[in-house]
Amino acid sequence: MKRTNVIIVLMVLVFLSLSWYFSWFIMDDAYFTYRYSENLIDSFGLNWNTDGKPVEAYTTFGWAIINTIPIKFNIPPEIFSQIISIISALGIATTLLFLFERKQKIYIFPALGILLLNPAFVVITIQGMETTFTALFVLISAVSLYKSRLKLSLISSTVSMLLRPDTLIFFLFMYGFYIRKNKIKEL
Repeated sequence: MKRTNVIIVLMVLVFLSLSWYFSWFIMDDAYFTYRYSENLIDSFGLNWNTDGKPVEAYTTFGWAIINTIPIKFNIPPEIFSQIISIISALGIATTLLFLFERKQKIYIFPALGILLLNPAFVVITIQGMETTFTALFVLISAVSLYKSRLKLSLISSTVSMLLRPDTLIFFLFMYGFYIRKNKIKEL
């Protein structure tokens, strides 16, 4: 095994160890979302209360819908959310690996190190929220646009905006620059 592969595997192992170490931390907003998801599964709709006036206070619609999956199958949503987020974090790392060309491999270690070995990133990843899952789709969208794969970029953007509507602002700028760049090329 090449030395670079060993270093990458070690970074991933440290990331997974930190994820396990911090796995006790679930953000309170995540529990709000889980309650909405559970109420939806129990036929009370996306509502905080099971009786009385509807109250809508979940963080994101898409994450509430996604978290109905584990609840439906009696899987703790906390564990499901953490697994999805850890897979997403590793997806971000993998995307970065493929993004750097052979001549730019020197940059991969600082990039992966800052990402995978950063306790703040680990805590954000395992907090039970949609942040890392959304970040993966934002990154896939941006990289796909950079690689001129417009359809994949648009699909990833749409998924991201369903998870976090505030990513719309980023995508407006990103696609605006893309359109401007391509119009300049045509002239």
